[in-house]
Amino acid sequence: SPAYHEGTVYVAVEYPAPSGALFAVDAATGEVIFSDDRVTDHPHSTPGIARGLGTLSIGANDGQLYTWSFPDLEFRWTFDAGRAVKAPIAVYDGAAFFGSWDEAVFRVDLATGERDWRFDATGFVMSGVGVDPDRGVAYVGSHDHQVYALDVATGAEQWRFGTGGRVTGCPAVTGDRVVVGSYDGSLYALDADDGTEL
Repeated sequence: SPAYHEGTVYVAVEYPAPSGALFAVDAATGEVIFSDDRVTDHPHSTPGIARGLGTLSIGANDGQLYTWSFPDLEFRWTFDAGRAVKAPIAVYDGAAFFGSWDEAVFRVDLATGERDWRFDATGFVMSGVGVDPDRGVAYVGSHDHQVYALDVATGAEQWRFGTGGRVTGCPAVTGDRVVVGSYDGSLYALDADDGTEL
């Protein structure tokens, strides 16, 4: 999915080679304003734009998180997540939050490209991360059928909830609930504080 900001659409594009690129496109005319083809494998993830910090990040199947400055799009750095990064990139508190097929969730400092923490699940993490800034908690699903609640500052597990199938979509945080779907065919509403099924 693309990201939009002030008249410009930002989108990661994959090619069958496999390779990929980041494009910035004028939303009114479709004119390509910027492109960078340094991405070496299929980039699936929705760009994460940290406007306050001035960065834009995408992940790719080569296991890298790519980050540019924003809005001038000067390339900054890559971070190696071990295996494919397919999910949207969530940005909060100066950091990128995302999972990888290395069966892990990461918090990476957007200013430096250094890892703040890593949380190990027991399955691929293709789910995007839903961040609740009021609670300071990041919610994410995994192929191991679990929904995890992680402390945004430390990565410490607050709770987990088991479903009957893979969790690949992004948990949505609304009020005191986390809403998430599972490959078991169910949509769950969970208590955001303790993971109780509501």
